[in-house]
Amino acid sequence: PVLKERAKTFKEAREMLSEELSYIFNTPKIERAILIAKEPEDAPNSTVKHLEKTISFIEKLSDNIDAKIVKSAVMPYADNEGRGAVLWPLRYSLSGEKRSPDPFTLIAILGKDESITRIRTAIAIL
Repeated sequence: PVLKERAKTFKEAREMLSEELSYIFNTPKIERAILIAKEPEDAPNSTVKHLEKTISFIEKLSDNIDAKIVKSAVMPYADNEGRGAVLWPLRYSLSGEKRSPDPFTLIAILGKDESITRIRTAIAIL
């Protein structure tokens, strides 16, 4: 879906997949400071809590998931806890990039197991 919306030619698609979207095929390198960048000052260590909670939502989903299903499972929690505090570390855990598609799309693209693995990898550095 990301390619369809942004690449107009095969050359553009190939370039995007080898550069900008390489995180789809390669495990991202996560930096702790960037991961916790949107953690509220009055809630230290909340990033771990939010990532663990997100894993619990993803684990309950079927293996064939789409972005809408993921969004419906995660957004009520994000709305309650603060979208930036929940969605930023989730997005960054999945992509390792400051700019990427939304985390719901990423989870749908990567799949349930790979998404959980990447989130757990991020938790491990906290």
